[in-house]
Amino acid sequence: MDLKKIIFIIIGFFLFADVAYTQSDKALGSFSGTVYAGINKLPKGNLYILENNKTGYSITQSTEILNGKFQIKTINSGNYILYVIPELNYDFLFFPKYIPTYFGETYYWKNALNKAVNKNNLNIQFNLLSFRNPFYGTKNISGNLKFSKGTNAIENLPVSVILLNDIGEPMDFRIADEKTGKYVFENLPDGVYYVHPEIPGLKTSDFKIEIKREKSSYEHADFFVNNKEIKVEKQTQDIVPVISNNFLKVFLKKDFNYPVICELIDLSGRSVIKKICYSDEISLSTSGLAANIYILKIKTYDNSPVKTTKVFIRNY
Repeated sequence: MDLKKIIFIIIGFFLFADVAYTQSDKALGSFSGTVYAGINKLPKGNLYILENNKTGYSITQSTEILNGKFQIKTINSGNYILYVIPELNYDFLFFPKYIPTYFGETYYWKNALNKAVNKNNLNIQFNLLSFRNPFYGTKNISGNLKFSKGTNAIENLPVSVILLNDIGEPMDFRIADEKTGKYVFENLPDGVYYVHPEIPGLKTSDFKIEIKREKSSYEHADFFVNNKEIKVEKQTQDIVPVISNNFLKVFLKKDFNYPVICELIDLSGRSVIKKICYSDEISLSTSGLAANIYILKIKTYDNSPVKTTKVFIRNY
C-alpha cells in the first residue's frame, strides 16, 4: 500500500476516535441524588434542572422526588442550576415549613450555585430551607401575579411566591395559579411581611406588606401590568414596571446614563409623580392615586430617546 494512503488512514482514525470520545463524554449516565427536609428525606417534590442560554433560563429536564430520591437516566455534562420545589402542604399546623430551594441552600436564583455535572459527579445531596417557628393568626395575604408584555417565565416551571418575615427569612410559599396567577397565604398574625415572586432569570423584588390589627382580614398584593390598549408612544422593552399595594417598582433592563428622570403621567397629560433616580431599580409611592392607567416615562439628561410604557395602578 502507498505510504501516503497509510498515513491518511492513520490520521483519519485518530480524528474519528477523538470526535467519538467527545460526544460520548458529553452524554453521561444516570444522575441521581437525595433531598433532605431536616434530618428526614423529603416525601414528595420535584427537581428542575435549569440551563442558562442567550435568551434566559430554560428547563433541560425535570423529575419527581419520592421518599427523598430522584433519578434522571441520562444528562449531558455541563453547568446547571438545580431547583427543588417540595410538594405543597397547606396545613398551617404543620411545622417546620419547607421552602423551594436551589442548590447552594438559597431561595433566590441569583444566589444559587452552578452545579458542574460530569462523569465524576453524578450524585448530589440537597438540604431544603425551612422555617421552624410556628405562626398562628386570622389574617391573609392574597394577590395575582402576571407578567408585563414581553416578559416570560420559564415554560413549564411553576412560579413560587415566597413569604418572608420582617427580617427577610422565608416562612412559607405558594405556587401561583397557572392561569390566573392567584396566590393566598392564610392564618397570619399581625406584622410586617415581604412577598417575593421567584422567577429564575428575571428581576424580582420583595414587596413589603404590613398587616395591622385595625385593618380587614385580607391584605392584597398584586404584581401585574394591565394590557388594555391605549394610544401612547411606542412602548419600550427596557422598562419593567411591577405594581404592589401603594408602590410601583421600576426595573431598567438596559444601561442608562444616570441620573434619569422617572415620571408618571395620567391620561390627561398631567404629571402626577416625578423623581430623579440613580440606579436601575426605582421605587415610587402611588399612595393616593386613583385606580387608572398611567404612562410611565424614563428620560435622561443627555437627551437620549425617551423610554415609555403603560401601567395600571390600583391601590387597596
